Amino acid sequence: MAMSATQLAVQVVSWPAAGLVLWAGLRRRAGWVVVPTALLVLANAALALDPDGERATVGLAVAIVQSCYAVLMATYPDGRCAPRWLGAVVGVAIGLQATNLLSGMRLEEQPWWPWHYALTWPLLAWGQIVRYRTRSDARARQQVRWVLTAVSAMVVAFLVVALAIAGGLTTEEDTSTLATALLVLPGLGFSLGVVAPRSANLDRALRWVLAVGLTGLAAAGAVVVSTALTRGAAPPAPAWGGALAAVLVAVPGWRIASRWAELVVYGRRRDPLDAIDDLDELLAARHEIREVPETVVRTIASVTGAAHVSMDTDGTVRVESGAPTDAPPSEFVVVYRGEQLARVFVTPRPGEQTLTRADQAVIQRICAYAGPALDGARALEALVGSRSRTVLAREEERKRVRGYLHDDLAPTFSGLGLSAAALERYATDGDPRTVELAHRLAAELGAASRRLREVAYDMRPPELDARGLVQALRDRLVAADGYPTVRLDADVGPTLPAAVEAAAYRIVQEAVTNVRRHAGATVCDIRLRHGDSRFDIEVTDDGLGFPEDARDGVGLTSARERAAELGGSVRIMRAVGGGTVLRCWLPIDTSGPS
Repeated sequence: MAMSATQLAVQVVSWPAAGLVLWAGLRRRAGWVVVPTALLVLANAALALDPDGERATVGLAVAIVQSCYAVLMATYPDGRCAPRWLGAVVGVAIGLQATNLLSGMRLEEQPWWPWHYALTWPLLAWGQIVRYRTRSDARARQQVRWVLTAVSAMVVAFLVVALAIAGGLTTEEDTSTLATALLVLPGLGFSLGVVAPRSANLDRALRWVLAVGLTGLAAAGAVVVSTALTRGAAPPAPAWGGALAAVLVAVPGWRIASRWAELVVYGRRRDPLDAIDDLDELLAARHEIREVPETVVRTIASVTGAAHVSMDTDGTVRVESGAPTDAPPSEFVVVYRGEQLARVFVTPRPGEQTLTRADQAVIQRICAYAGPALDGARALEALVGSRSRTVLAREEERKRVRGYLHDDLAPTFSGLGLSAAALERYATDGDPRTVELAHRLAAELGAASRRLREVAYDMRPPELDARGLVQALRDRLVAADGYPTVRLDADVGPTLPAAVEAAAYRIVQEAVTNVRRHAGATVCDIRLRHGDSRFDIEVTDDGLGFPEDARDGVGLTSARERAAELGGSVRIMRAVGGGTVLRCWLPIDTSGPS
């Protein structure tokens, strides 16, 4: 009798799988569980050749399959029976199969025979789920995922076949070969868990088949109960009753089964992709943007169940979750527009030494989502810091001016008032000291005037108001003697706002000062351009060039902050052919006063 396509496919898959499992055992990549795994695969392959059970060896193959299932469900993947009470269940299962085989398959003819499967298999399955939930080794978890996924897929497939038979779409005879082929799935799951446990991420597949299988079982149970209750009623009452019962159970059952499946697969963690969707909504929502680092760290901890998650920027830990353990953390970077914004350190779950590939992929995806949000949080922090420094500088300036007025100029003018009163008295009395006192009063008035001019100059250079920006720069920088030679090319209109004019003057002054101190240049060119909505500054020298790893000094920091206060920016780069270029742009608000 020729083999069908299904039978041929089972043989093509099963025999190489058994060989690979035994090879993994010989290479000591797996324990003694390779023996029952290989036997299970080969026995299922033998059953697939005789789906109708016509050969005498079918009973032996069935006994081997059932016994291997029991052993593997209790001991897979490390060969230890845990919980220990599963050993008694395995003993009962193997004993019944052996007794049935020795009795000439008479036990399976007894009405109670199917019920022993209903008692032993749920216990064995529950033990495997418990082992999966409490597994501390990432490789072992991945091995068990293959088994649970394969078994669950087999259950779902059998449910579909049963529904098709019940609906009259096919017959039991037509599906016998397919049903036998489906029995091969768990054996392949055990085999892949031994040979290639980390070849694929099965979390979502396992969650789906568990949820579908549980919902299908609940719906099938409802149909059975409904059919029993409506037995004897005229058609189509039993069919409609079963369909209604299935729907009423399936709708709430799906929610319950999905939640239970999520707990089995992820434990207290959440489905990673669902959590990423929630993170996307959180980062897009209008919440306190400075809490973005905490939101990202909290999401990573929730998704992976990691023992410890921390994020640092510039080498400083910003926020963390959990307590550090002895396990080495894995490092991830948050990059946005080619710039590294932060580093994230994730310590594996308690008892594990490394993160799974699925965990790593999810964390990398979270970091990608977090990049724009962290960039916005950093920009806000920089803005707040700049405003804070501006307020502090303003208050320091007020304090200094007050000190001038209170501690210096106020006593000076008080003394001047006393001197003027004494001069008046001397003049009235004809005292010869009148001339000397008048000379001293004039000197003190001159000194007080100079101090007032100094205070006014510090607040705003007077030459800006007297001569304008271009001429003030010519007088202060271009006309100065020494190196480098300063050249000015200016195209500036007469309506430049006072704030922009003052900022441009100070920025150019700081730039030229830096060139004179550090560049070793012979020529420094200043170029000013006044556009419709912006003012552009470019200061170029032919000196040593700006080092790439150099940090801004006080002058450049001040220039950047002056530009940022107005909404502009400053960039410093190497010039083509040598030297340094400082480019600055300042916005001009044409709607406001100039």
